[in-house]
Amino acid sequence: MDYPAADILRIIDAFTQCARDFRAFWDDHGRPDLSSGNQPDVVLDAMSNLLEMLYNHEMENQPLGLDELSEMGNYGLNMLQALSLDTESIDYSHHLNFETIAFPLALWLARQDAEISVLDPVVNTLARMANALTQPEELENLFSHSAEIADALSVTLTQDLEQSLPGAAWSVFLINRGIIATRSLNPDCIEAAYDSIVEYLPEMSREFFAEGMEQMELLDYPPHVRSIVERYFNQTQSTTLLH
Repeated sequence: MDYPAADILRIIDAFTQCARDFRAFWDDHGRPDLSSGNQPDVVLDAMSNLLEMLYNHEMENQPLGLDELSEMGNYGLNMLQALSLDTESIDYSHHLNFETIAFPLALWLARQDAEISVLDPVVNTLARMANALTQPEELENLFSHSAEIADALSVTLTQDLEQSLPGAAWSVFLINRGIIATRSLNPDCIEAAYDSIVEYLPEMSREFFAEGMEQMELLDYPPHVRSIVERYFNQTQSTTLLH
């Protein structure tokens, strides 16, 4: 499945296609029970109705307040992740297609000034998107989109100490953005990503930049990227030694 643009109509089309494909699979396999006990028809209909309400909001047919928009948007992100996990539990091979919609939906929400507090499905999709790209300009564009989402994240999420631990959604998001920025070769992107890692992940930053120094040699990065990585490596190493 291609990644839909952050356009509500394209998001609706992508979800409709996913829902149609899964319903056919589910019917063909005798409607097996999902591991969570959720009823697929109920969740699919709820997600479809939610997306329709978001469309009506954008068209100003039924505008929502920011709090309500944020609540609905985060509920939608949760449902996409649940659908991905639930459909995987019955060996549906395209289960990740549901989660794939999370990134464009989060980007759309950010552009609507909503506040995002559900990050896990967005992080997973961002990683897959980055792995599929090879050109620096494509990675720079993806980094820019991730920055829009970062700006829309709830302060409750970004300041949660548990989210700065290895494996937490926020920490993974920041590390992935650092890797994407590095691969973009754009100094502005790199420094913005690295500053966030130093600020929010001080305990992980030294290891990140140490690994970055190794990658500079292995993958023959250009000198301007090497110098930035070396600067942050020296900064975090000296900070660690001081403590």
